[in-house]
Amino acid sequence: LSSDTSREISDLSSLTFHTLSTEISDLSSDTSIEFSVLRAEKGSELEDLSSLTFHTLSTEISDLSSDTSREISDLSSLTFHTLSTEISDLSSDTSREISDLSSLTFHTLSTEISDLSSDTSIEISTTKSGAISFH
Repeated sequence: LSSDTSREISDLSSLTFHTLSTEISDLSSDTSIEFSVLRAEKGSELEDLSSLTFHTLSTEISDLSSDTSREISDLSSLTFHTLSTEISDLSSDTSREISDLSSLTFHTLSTEISDLSSDTSIEISTTKSGAISFH
C-alpha cells in the first residue's frame, strides 16, 4: 500500500468515526428529548386519568351513599309503620280478649254466687224446718 492510500484509509476511517460519533450523539440527544416529551405527555395523561378516576370514584361513592341513606330511611319508615300496625292489632286483640275474659268471669262468678245463694237459702230453710219440727 502506498502512503497516499494509507493516508486516505486513515482519513476515511477518521471521518467515518467522527461522522458516526456525531450521528450517535445527535440520535442520543434526539432520543433523550423525545423521551422527555413523551414522559411529560404521559405524565400529563396520567395526571388527567388520575383526576378523572378520583372524580368518578368520588361521584360513585357519593351516589351510593345517597342511595343507601334513602334506602335506610325507606326501610326505617316501613319498619316503623309495620311495627305500629302490629302493636295496634295486638293491643286491639288483647283488649278484646280481656273484655271477653272479664265478661266470662263476671258471668261465671254471678252464676256461682247465685247458685251458692240459692243453695244457702235452701239449707237455711231446711234447717229452720228441721229445727221447728224438732221442738
